[in-house]
Amino acid sequence: MNLGQKMRLCTAVTSALVSAGCGAPDLQNMKPSVWKPAALVIVVNDPASWSDQEVQSLASAQNVVTKTVTCTEASLPSVLQTEGARDTVGLVVIVRPGKPTQEMENAARQRPEERYEWIATDASSIHVPNVRQVVTDSVTTAYAIGWLAANVAVAHNAYGPAVGWLASGTNSVATVAKRSALAGAYAAASGVSMVPVQIPSNLSQPLTRFPDVVIADHPLSASEVSVLQVLHATVFSLCPQPNVSAVAAQPGFPGPDAVMKDVSAFANRRWNDGTVTATPSPLLQLNPSLIPSNVLATWRGMSRTLENHTIPVDSAWNQVPSALQQQWQTSLGLGH
Repeated sequence: MNLGQKMRLCTAVTSALVSAGCGAPDLQNMKPSVWKPAALVIVVNDPASWSDQEVQSLASAQNVVTKTVTCTEASLPSVLQTEGARDTVGLVVIVRPGKPTQEMENAARQRPEERYEWIATDASSIHVPNVRQVVTDSVTTAYAIGWLAANVAVAHNAYGPAVGWLASGTNSVATVAKRSALAGAYAAASGVSMVPVQIPSNLSQPLTRFPDVVIADHPLSASEVSVLQVLHATVFSLCPQPNVSAVAAQPGFPGPDAVMKDVSAFANRRWNDGTVTATPSPLLQLNPSLIPSNVLATWRGMSRTLENHTIPVDSAWNQVPSALQQQWQTSLGLGH
């Protein structure tokens, strides 16, 4: 083929390409589709270990653009509406003690294209495909609380230490958590006595000796707290008591590091719904003024161990002699 023939061929090809087009190219469709993950984190009532700076830092490490909003309990419904409408995000994280609210559930159902992650101390039974709950590992925290309560009881009375068991028929923690607490107490002091106690209805009448240390398995009412303070009882709670300062120890709250693997999964399009537990760090929320200093010193090492190791409840419970297991199940109302 000579040069003239080559030029005529090039002209023909060019003309064919031009005639095949229908105006200017569609640049929008030619742009590559880039995944830009964004998250909104709503922090309610400033729970321990959560801060804007730490959230931003950890989220940035996962390559997720994150906006953090703090609010009160009362303003959460409006924040869910206004922030959700203002910003288009793929993941909404709500950090709040207690079970998911109806407002959050409604928002999740109204925006099925967004994912909602609820960080709390207790889970709800809701089943919404785009909701994930991350809650405190109540089994590990219960073991820690039982262990700590028994040690404080020993510190108060080296001979015949006793721990009062303040139970409620409703709103109490699961049986597996109660057994874990008792296993922790036995591991700390095998000679500890677990005594079922009730709040006296009339403090003006003479009382038999009330234990110095009490474990509560339910949210305490204002009247219960008041009576326990009058009795000078050191209270350990197996469930969160967010509005009670006179509690020596209660379960901790999952921190930002507990959910960053979910943020990473979201960034990599592997996020899943459902309910999972997380070990808080710190494991327990303590009131150091109510715990002897020597017990606190021992606790520091124990807390590190519990934060890094899963408690096999069945094995720990089986360390308790069968006769004592049966006694506690009957007297403390554990069930089977």
